[in-house]
Amino acid sequence: MFKDSVALVLDSSTHMINVITIILKERLEFGTVIGLTDGKEAKKVLEGRDIDWIICDFEMPGISGIELLEYVRNDPKMVDTPFIMTSARSDRASLHEAVSAGVTDYLSKPFNSDALHDKFHRFMRNKDRRIDNRVTPDEPYECVMRREDDGTSKGALVNISVSGCMIVVPVVKGINVFDEVSVALSLSETPINIMAAVVRLEAADEDKYPKGKFIQIGLHFAEYKDNVKHELNKFINKHRIDVFKV
Repeated sequence: MFKDSVALVLDSSTHMINVITIILKERLEFGTVIGLTDGKEAKKVLEGRDIDWIICDFEMPGISGIELLEYVRNDPKMVDTPFIMTSARSDRASLHEAVSAGVTDYLSKPFNSDALHDKFHRFMRNKDRRIDNRVTPDEPYECVMRREDDGTSKGALVNISVSGCMIVVPVVKGINVFDEVSVALSLSETPINIMAAVVRLEAADEDKYPKGKFIQIGLHFAEYKDNVKHELNKFINKHRIDVFKV
């Protein structure tokens, strides 16, 4: 799956770089892995060649992991490049800082080969889900997300498919990947409610929302009833037709 991919691994420890490189090459069959201990050198590499994946430590000499992540996300050519942050920090403040900057996933140290392996395959599965009959409405549709602690967040729908959706809400403290939530989507006169799992956290579009104030949350729907399926398909088909109107 990754034999033609190029990974850039950044860590202040050469030992950790070697460990990650072995995992990428032996378990994921990466063709090329570039290991660096300095963030400034990483920028030079990113400017000079295409990189498919970035695995970077939170605390790096020269340029921090967050600064490098912001650099990547501000470059139109790299804005969608998967970026996995590794860190010995496990506090929520560090996690939300990374999420607000647009991190793809976050891996706490120490971790084993299974944990890193799962991050890559989970991203690929979620990528497939996101492109499955996904539509992006050209007008805002309201949504309300209810968390396990009964807190609610009111926001808007970004895109949707029969298997999940992306929503944007004000930054939520205490929400993590794999959390279970319910989401009420106002796709028609009668909102539909669906249980879902959080599969992605990323910064909201800064052209539309103040930096650091909003977050995009990717949700994968749990099983739902036929009436919900009918409403989802009707909404998706309507907006797919609208996209292709001349």
